[in-house]
Amino acid sequence: MAKRIIIAAILLIAMPASAREQLRIVGSSTVFPFVAAAAEQFGRKGEFRTPIVEATGTGGGIKMFCNGVGMDYPDMANASRTIKDSEVELCAKHGVKVITELKIGYDGIVLANARASESYALTRRSLFLALAREVPKDGKWVENPYKAAGGADLVVMLTEWNEFRGLDLVKLARKMATPVMADLRNVYDRQEVLDAGFARYVGVGR
Repeated sequence: MAKRIIIAAILLIAMPASAREQLRIVGSSTVFPFVAAAAEQFGRKGEFRTPIVEATGTGGGIKMFCNGVGMDYPDMANASRTIKDSEVELCAKHGVKVITELKIGYDGIVLANARASESYALTRRSLFLALAREVPKDGKWVENPYKAAGGADLVVMLTEWNEFRGLDLVKLARKMATPVMADLRNVYDRQEVLDAGFARYVGVGR
């Protein structure tokens, strides 16, 4: 059965949903607000019912999407990344053999400093080292499992994926020049981070 995955999506595609009267969409919590707004506009047209949109996380959404076809499974999955080969294999195993992947846009991240808070000066180098997949070491580019923590002044948590929930925080803090964490997904407990040796923890909504 053909199904759809939307990457960083703000666009919905109408498609049959078996005996259900509305589409069911799951996936990225980052993309969720945009897709939910698009779903509401889609429903206001009156021709179709407003799609059901759930924030399950990218990995969780794709897993649900790949678990089968029919009324018990979602019709679309939002994602903030491309689908993995292992996930394509999972889909095929459960009868989801034709997947249409659409790249609609890119996630944008904005870092701001509240006027009432202590000022924290960030450099482009700090941001690069906090986010880069590969980092320079001894004249070579090497992959760093801790997102270039070595010598960084800030680590930014941009996703709630399981891969980032079990980091060795003590090791992470020791690798950094200034151990500061900006947790944009509230993955970690503030006290846990500080006890691990971080000088400062900033969590969204905390």
